[in-house]
Amino acid sequence: MAREAVRQPPDPRLDKQLQRMGLADSPGTAADASARSDAEVERLQRRIRRLETLAIALAIAVGVLVVIEAIQVFG
Repeated sequence: MAREAVRQPPDPRLDKQLQRMGLADSPGTAADASARSDAEVERLQRRIRRLETLAIALAIAVGVLVVIEAIQVFG
């Protein structure tokens, strides 16, 4: 993580210092992070689909209410 921030090539001395500071990635961290981010993306996509569906339902309900109001006013 820290190495990505400074964009430096691997340096064992720097890695040792980063480990002491708790900033070094463990060997399996990149794969775990990728799996977690994939799961997070999937969860957010499902949430977006649900919000889109609710927005469409709300737009339909508002449209129906507008039609009903127009019928009452002009009818």
